Amino acid sequence: MHNNKKIFLSSIVWGEEYIEYFERLCLKSLLNNNIDRSKKISFNIYCFKSEINKIKKLENIKKLKKLISINYYFLKKKEKEKYSYVAYYQKKLIDKAKELDSDYFIFCYPDTIFCENYIKFCTTKLEKFSLLLSPAPLVNFEDLPINLADFSKENLSKIGNKYLSNFYKNRVNDFYQKSNLNLWINEHYTFYKSFNLHILAIKLKSIKKIKNYKYTSFDENFFTFDNINYQDLYYVKNSQENIILTVESVTSDRNNIKNDKPNFSLTLGHEIEQSILLKIKKEKNDLNIFSFLHGNYYVVEKRNLSKISSCEFIQSLTFLKKAYSSNRKKSFHQIKSNKIDSVLIRNFKINKKSKTYEDITHKLYEGVTEENYRNFIKGLNSKFLIFTRSLMLFIVLLIPSSVLPIASKIFSKKIKTFNKTKHDLKFILYATPKKYVLKICAKNILRIFKNG
Repeated sequence: MHNNKKIFLSSIVWGEEYIEYFERLCLKSLLNNNIDRSKKISFNIYCFKSEINKIKKLENIKKLKKLISINYYFLKKKEKEKYSYVAYYQKKLIDKAKELDSDYFIFCYPDTIFCENYIKFCTTKLEKFSLLLSPAPLVNFEDLPINLADFSKENLSKIGNKYLSNFYKNRVNDFYQKSNLNLWINEHYTFYKSFNLHILAIKLKSIKKIKNYKYTSFDENFFTFDNINYQDLYYVKNSQENIILTVESVTSDRNNIKNDKPNFSLTLGHEIEQSILLKIKKEKNDLNIFSFLHGNYYVVEKRNLSKISSCEFIQSLTFLKKAYSSNRKKSFHQIKSNKIDSVLIRNFKINKKSKTYEDITHKLYEGVTEENYRNFIKGLNSKFLIFTRSLMLFIVLLIPSSVLPIASKIFSKKIKTFNKTKHDLKFILYATPKKYVLKICAKNILRIFKNG
């Protein structure tokens, strides 16, 4: 620990759910090889006056108080949207930290789990950089061990890969233009490519004044190219270097939004290259574009560290070199001066023989076919009936077109399911190669068979 530096830890806590997260996860992980007795560390908490006694009685708060000073400030009545409300008080906390002549500012969300030596990592990096950025994988709270005690990078990496929230799963293995976060998963790691990154820590004295205006959130628009430079930025590379996890209940609203996932009909006509470039064009904060270009993060176990160099999605982003320099300094000035080639965005040519093109085409066909398949079995409330109809579809698809008229004469009058299947085929096969229908059909037959 750097005893000569003043470290301003801070948090904003309210409500039973987040007080529980604060106690069981945030405080507990901070107390695990993170906090020492240095008088240079203070913990500054915003909460409602009505809940301060409940917070002061938390066992881990009592333990923390024996090590460092804790200061409390009171929230006013919540009137804004959650993220902008929190951002308002985060700005106030930064101002307080500056008033106290603090060197380093670290914000601790109550629903965050910190790895061992997190603060040491931050203070070490802040000797050279001014802003530390990283994704914060979101996991299901209910999946965590009741008495989680292992906060090693290795264990948090395993949890981060195994228990992803549905909200994050909806952003897996495809570029979702509506989302600021995109993930790619294979058997070795989870790769994060994000426009908005979690702010781990700030070197206050090297940051230019943060303007007072309406913030969407702390991570989204607090920092811009007006108050930060490319030399000030450090992007954490992988979870073995540093990792934090954020948690959310499986019952949360955004974990259960059915339509919060890439819509293939929206993607049609905009292949992955155009989708990314259009997203960049729409992004208002230049820093977020820079973060997407240069911030690559892997949640990976130690044994798989050597595998991250082969990330397929990174390889598919080589087209960005046509729009931006790979040199950080040059790309910084490109973005700042708004020199992205709008003609390139509008008329970006796709190599139709490329793997990227083929992959997105497959996904489109499969997505459309899957939707048509659901309509095909819609209204059937019996697994047996779904299985029977699916099997019949599979059989009909395998009948050669030259033989189909003969089969129709034999079966259509005797077997209603056959007749119904043949009738529905024209809708299911509409603009879709037969192989995709067979694939979806076989997948669902096996799923029904497996589940009994």
